[in-house]
Amino acid sequence: MMIVEGTFDPITQAELQYLRGLQKQDKNIYIRVKQEGILAKKYRECLVQKAIAPYRHMFLYRGSKEASSLKRSLLSTEEEVRRGNFNLCAKGTVALIHAHGWYYETVAKYLCNPHRYQHSIGVAETAKQLARFHQLDEDISYRMGILHDITKKWDEDRGRTVLQTWYPDGLMIDSKVWHSFTAIFYIKQNLHLYDSKILNAIWHHTLGDGRSAYDHILYIADKIEPGRGYDASKEINLSKQSLALGAIFVREKAKKYILEKEGKHV
Repeated sequence: MMIVEGTFDPITQAELQYLRGLQKQDKNIYIRVKQEGILAKKYRECLVQKAIAPYRHMFLYRGSKEASSLKRSLLSTEEEVRRGNFNLCAKGTVALIHAHGWYYETVAKYLCNPHRYQHSIGVAETAKQLARFHQLDEDISYRMGILHDITKKWDEDRGRTVLQTWYPDGLMIDSKVWHSFTAIFYIKQNLHLYDSKILNAIWHHTLGDGRSAYDHILYIADKIEPGRGYDASKEINLSKQSLALGAIFVREKAKKYILEKEGKHV
């Protein structure tokens, strides 16, 4: 009986392969998840259980017997997942991560600077509140708020490279808008997230040209979250009456601001 202990925060494909390799030494492998971790232990155990489900002679272990530690070098793969590279997740676990929104905050925190991350939290909470008021999905609204600016700090060269291949028409639009498009590329390629409500809302969140309720929620929340530092009571009250009307009001106000500040018509 071989017991292996690790954080599995989350379990990665490299770790799963390592565990399978240990079966050459001992047929039965028992896996214990450490208490400490970014994600709660019970959820990490769910991910481990999902990863090992297809394999015989691998078991989740919750006993107290002495265990050997997982190779420290494998911890870097867990960190890379938490930084936004879900390609490294153990097979079968990504869908479970998305079903619960696990690690979204850690991804945003790594990909955004501190100010942008706090803004994203504010947007997520505001979007969740608007969704609750209109009896829409609060989790979807929160998650699109967390992820909406994850490519905001890319420089123009990186954004241009992505758009030249993936969305050339986007190059004709002001570069300040590019992160709305490049975020979709990143989310699909690295997070394997394909929820159309989330993706469409992020796509439209800068120009405010979306049509769905979730598009309106993210656009409004992005402009009125508390970190913006101004009285948004009028926008909030109007948005509670109608998301569409709220979005129109916010968009017209944004156009006026840009015209006054930069002399541009948008």
